[in-house]
Amino acid sequence: MGSTSGMWSEGTITESQIATAGTTCNPNIRTAPHLVQAMREGMIYANVHTTQYPNGEVRGQLMMHDMNMKDDSKYDDSKNSDYMKMMNEGHDMMKEGYGWMGNQDKMHDGYMKMKEGYKKMHHAYKMMHDEKKMDSSAYGMMDEGYKWMEEAHEKMRNYDSNEGMNYGNKSWSVEEVKSMVANWPMTAKQAAMDTLNKYGAPQEVSDMKLTWYNNGPWEKTIVYKKEIQHNFPMPHKDVLEQFVHYQVPVDLFDDLAKYDGSVIVERTAGYLSARCDREELNILALNLAHDIVTGKKTVEEARAFYAETAMKFKNGEKPAYTQSLMFTPDESAGDPDHAI
Repeated sequence: MGSTSGMWSEGTITESQIATAGTTCNPNIRTAPHLVQAMREGMIYANVHTTQYPNGEVRGQLMMHDMNMKDDSKYDDSKNSDYMKMMNEGHDMMKEGYGWMGNQDKMHDGYMKMKEGYKKMHHAYKMMHDEKKMDSSAYGMMDEGYKWMEEAHEKMRNYDSNEGMNYGNKSWSVEEVKSMVANWPMTAKQAAMDTLNKYGAPQEVSDMKLTWYNNGPWEKTIVYKKEIQHNFPMPHKDVLEQFVHYQVPVDLFDDLAKYDGSVIVERTAGYLSARCDREELNILALNLAHDIVTGKKTVEEARAFYAETAMKFKNGEKPAYTQSLMFTPDESAGDPDHAI
C-alpha cells in the first residue's frame, strides 16, 4: 500500500501531486498508508477530470498533506478491531466507487459510493479521536477532507432525478457526444445518434440527456438516456421529446391525454410536446393533436389514424403526416393565468 506509482492507468494524476501525502505518518501504524491511499482515491475524481468536467474542481485533493498521527502508544490494534474493520470497509467502498467512475452509466453512483466510503472512514476516525487514540491534527485533516468531499459533490453534480451530471460550459463536438452516449441503452443511443447526425452537437450535455434549442421546427429537442416503455400504438421506448409553442384550450387537455399519453401540454409555458423514439412519429403525434384541437378528428379517429400511419412509416413509406408540421407554432401561446 505504501507505493503509489503506476496505480492510475488513466495517468490523470501525477506523483508530484501526492508525493507529500502521508509522508509524516508514523510507520508503526500500519493503516496509515492504507488511509492515505483511500483519502487520495476519495478526492481523485474532482482533481482528475477538471478539464472534462469543470464543475468538479475542489481544493481537497491534497488534504492528507503532512498528516501526523502522534501518540501511537495509545493505539492498540488488538483492542480496536471494530475501528480497523470500519476503516477497511470504507476503503473498499471507495475503491469500488472509483472503479465505477470510468463507466458513464455509473459515474454518479461511483462518486456517491466513494463519498459513503469516506464517510465510514471519517466516522471511524472520529471514534478513535473521541477516545483519544488519535492526534487532533490528524482528525482535523480527516474532518476537513470530508467537508471538501461534500462541497465537491455539490459543485460537481448539479443533479436531480432528470438532469444528471451537468458538464458545465464545455463546447462539445458531435464525435465527443457520440462517444459519450456509446454506452446508453439501445433506443436512447440510436435516437441520440440520429439527432446528432441531423442537427449537430447539442447546446446542453449531461449524463442523462442531450438538449438542442431552436433546431429545425422545434423550440427544443431532448434525447433522454432513460427509456420509458410506451405500448401505443405498438410497444416501443420513449426517449425523444420535441417541443413547439402551441396553445391548447383547457377544456381539451383531457382529450389530448386520452389520445396519447406521450403528448404533453404545458399551459403556462405554452408548450406542446411529443415523446417517442423517432422524430417522424413525434411530428405525426403533434399533427394529430392539432387535428383534435381544431375539431378535424375525434380522439378515436386520431388514435386509429396514428396506428395506421405509424405502421406505414415503419414499413418504409413516408406519409405526409410524418414529414412536416401541418400548423404554425405560436410563440405567444403561453398562459400565465391570473392571480386570485
